[in-house]
Amino acid sequence: MLGPLRALVDGAPVALGGPRQRAVLAMLVAANGRTVPVDRIVDELWGDSPPSSALATLHAYISRLRKLLEPRRAPRAAGTVLVSDPVGYSLSLPVEAVDAWCLERAVHSVQEQARELTAEQALAILRAALDRWAGEPYAGFGTAPWAQAEATRLREARLAGRERSIACLLKLGRAEAAIAAAGELAAEHPLRGLSWWLYALGLWAADRDAEALTVLNRHRALLAEELGLDPEPALAELEQAIRLRRGEVRERLLDVGAEHAPDEFTVRPAQLPRTAATFAAREAELAVLTGRGAPLTVITGPGGIGKTTLAVRWAHQVADRHPDGQLYADLRGFGPEETAAEPADVLAGFLVALGVPGRRIPPGEAERSALFRGLLDGRRMLLVLDNAQTAEQVRPLLPGAPGCTVVVTSRNRLAELGAPTCELDVFDAAEAAAYLRARLGAALVDAEPRARDAVIARCGGLPLALAVVCARAGGFPLSAVAEELAEEEGLDAVAGG
Repeated sequence: MLGPLRALVDGAPVALGGPRQRAVLAMLVAANGRTVPVDRIVDELWGDSPPSSALATLHAYISRLRKLLEPRRAPRAAGTVLVSDPVGYSLSLPVEAVDAWCLERAVHSVQEQARELTAEQALAILRAALDRWAGEPYAGFGTAPWAQAEATRLREARLAGRERSIACLLKLGRAEAAIAAAGELAAEHPLRGLSWWLYALGLWAADRDAEALTVLNRHRALLAEELGLDPEPALAELEQAIRLRRGEVRERLLDVGAEHAPDEFTVRPAQLPRTAATFAAREAELAVLTGRGAPLTVITGPGGIGKTTLAVRWAHQVADRHPDGQLYADLRGFGPEETAAEPADVLAGFLVALGVPGRRIPPGEAERSALFRGLLDGRRMLLVLDNAQTAEQVRPLLPGAPGCTVVVTSRNRLAELGAPTCELDVFDAAEAAAYLRARLGAALVDAEPRARDAVIARCGGLPLALAVVCARAGGFPLSAVAEELAEEEGLDAVAGG
């Protein structure tokens, strides 16, 4: 999953079928061995208006995937890789069989065993996992909320793994390798202070003091220009130590290596999923969200209406007002997981993103929530809590002091939170047409007004339905699309697996 979805069986690649069939496998991978209920898969594949053949089609996808993944399975024998139970389906595979699972386990194990592992051992574990990165995680499924959340989490895991790898190199005395890796990381994440801290420390370790100071000055200028902020205290302290030639500080920082940087550095998480470049309509709702300036807002509406898209788009627009970072979590209230996300698990992920080592995360939900609120006190952060099920699920995740902004999306109104709501409805004809023009181009969309209007009517103004049409219809005349939509299967004819 660390790149385009592909599978090897007995060392040879196998063709995984069409987009929906591939999406089924990707959802099972994202569940990390847990059962994904059938109704959740159907909901993700077809939204709120599945065709009458949805279950039969899903069963066909499962049957084909089993044949591909378990070629030696006897006819009618129970699956051993793609497993079914009365509720749904799951993947039964060792961690080593899935690159995404390997990456997360490697980063987690190095964090948890920081005192037990040598720097050489930690570096070997991290490199083995990081070398499997082949591109954007869950490539091809980026518009699906569940895929966006997984991709964001994996990007954060990779970033943490790369930073720990650099710290290990420094501890091992391999300064030049650390400098090269840290310089690349700083270029990719110019506002992330820890990357620059490691970069400057590496240069200092190589007795390149002047270059280390130049790097720190460059980062300070970037922060001032982009955010109007000063560097984190850890960077200022490092600069002072370099200027004063405090060799004992350098030796201490290099000696504690992999443990020091993640534990004692203030981290600015940037977890927002990417926003669609072709986002259209919802301008009125964006203006309402921006104009309110409320510390807590709930975006509500039925499935497929575009709640996540609107929340993420708005969050990107106001991210610069929250210089301490952004946190994002899919609460799985109505997603492809068997159960909604537990607040304690979400809090653990947030605490790690904020730089808390795994061994210092309290065991209970109440203690985690208290620590989380304490870390956010005095900070200006943006939180997107996506796909919430209940107010009880959301409350432990809310900051306790002013300064932060939280946007929640849910199919339920969550009136118990006492927050203003932004209720989404289907697109009207003009908004739907604008969406199609943004995705397919005005020339194609307006060349056949009758076909355009037929497509819009068939999709009922539902953003998800329009997105499916656009994903499969790019380049084809709208008249051909309208004819397909008029068939018995409707959207399934256009977006089928």
